[in-house]
Amino acid sequence: MKKQIAVIELASNELRLKIGEKSDMKVKTVDSLSYPVTLGRESFHNGKISFETIEKICQVIKGFLNTASEYGVSEIRAIATTAIREAKNKDYILDQIKVKTGVDIEVLDENSEKTTVNRHIMSVLSAEKRNSALFVQLGSGNINIYVMENSKMVDTYSLKIGGLRINELFEESLDSPKDYVQVIREYLTPFFETLSDAIPEKLSQCIVSGNEIQTIASMCNATNSLDFSIMERTAFTKMYKKAKEKGTEAISMEYDIPQEEVEVLLPSLIVLNRLLKYTVNDSILLSNVLLSDAVMFEMLFPKEASFVVKAYEEFTLQSATSIAERFGRDLNHISRVSSVALEIYDKMKKLHGYKLRERTLLQVSAILQDIGKYVNVKNHALLSYNTITNLDIVGINDHERLIIATVCYYHNGNIPSMDSPIYNQLSQEDRVMVSKLAAILQISNAINTSHSPKFEQVNVNMKNGKLNIYLTTLKNINLEKWAFIAKSKLFREVYGLNATIIKRGVL
Repeated sequence: MKKQIAVIELASNELRLKIGEKSDMKVKTVDSLSYPVTLGRESFHNGKISFETIEKICQVIKGFLNTASEYGVSEIRAIATTAIREAKNKDYILDQIKVKTGVDIEVLDENSEKTTVNRHIMSVLSAEKRNSALFVQLGSGNINIYVMENSKMVDTYSLKIGGLRINELFEESLDSPKDYVQVIREYLTPFFETLSDAIPEKLSQCIVSGNEIQTIASMCNATNSLDFSIMERTAFTKMYKKAKEKGTEAISMEYDIPQEEVEVLLPSLIVLNRLLKYTVNDSILLSNVLLSDAVMFEMLFPKEASFVVKAYEEFTLQSATSIAERFGRDLNHISRVSSVALEIYDKMKKLHGYKLRERTLLQVSAILQDIGKYVNVKNHALLSYNTITNLDIVGINDHERLIIATVCYYHNGNIPSMDSPIYNQLSQEDRVMVSKLAAILQISNAINTSHSPKFEQVNVNMKNGKLNIYLTTLKNINLEKWAFIAKSKLFREVYGLNATIIKRGVL
């Protein structure tokens, strides 16, 4: 019998169970169940979720567990998204679910949620389709947007303008379809002004995903395929015009969709209609991949999923580089610092004990460390820290972003101390990681302190308990020696090693 796994998802407007198994290199859905709940309405409107609703959640989860047991499911992963994440009583909700059902709910942070879906979509999308593209994730609470130009991920945005959230804000206008659409369009104007500045030229392709995609595809008679449905722009425009003029009740009757679902769908259609103005293709790709599908793929195909994660890291580096460029950083200098830092990291694998993911965090730190200088050169490390903690970096979750920001805070030679709230707020494990990565970054910066390409080659080796860095050049390196002495203190303190730079002549 094939291994069967299950995903329980606490979404903003319903609870979902999906049971799946392997079928060649795809996930085959064996069964799926859903139960409508008011999580999003309560969380977005009241800031909290009532205990009556929590009790209902627990009863539904128990039913899901019974169904999973009947299928002989061997592994269950339970996840929650925006509604639970933003609820002020989140901790009590999770505790009650654990006590009453035995299930540990994993609350995905915003970046983890959108990354899980987007990297799965990217893995099945041809290079041609993503060369110039706008990726849109329609959520109940948030709309996530990725911008790709010349096959590079240049920007990402997460906007709190999901369909359910907007509906909660303006539901009193529902009686008048015209007023409802107008007030939402006006409310969205500042969001799209920001996007217009970031997307000066129109992109080719629009790729849309989200839980409402199947409904939109059906309303527009989209052509269905394995990974994507193809929706004609003219069909969407016709449907949207009808939806905004007739109102939710008429649309519900015409398309045989529950009115509550239409009330959430209409704001999403308004958002999507506006976003389509940034693209030119006559056909829009609607992704059939949902969050639960991507999670099941990771559970059933861990090896293949690791390859997808690794491939997606290239987009993370592209995103970080785009941010650095936007903040006026010298990309050539960044490249030199990154190159030295990564070579040191690779030569010290046995000493730092980290793997490829931490290597990526070091590289992103090297790229972003000086962005605070865009605001003010004085105390720029703190400015970099504050800026990075508020950035959207493709493929980086909230925890990783804090690690990167703290490494950047210490990039300039300062020694981390428990007296610093920035350092002290981290867990013991994270403090050690920050110190190890910052130590490498500090000496990499020392070697490149002149911000000029002085070296033909930089080579690193470990010998007799010492890190030797060989600089091939005919130029004077007195400045680098001075900087290296000042910035190698943390390295000695963290690794218990001496590091030295050695000049080599050019052959």
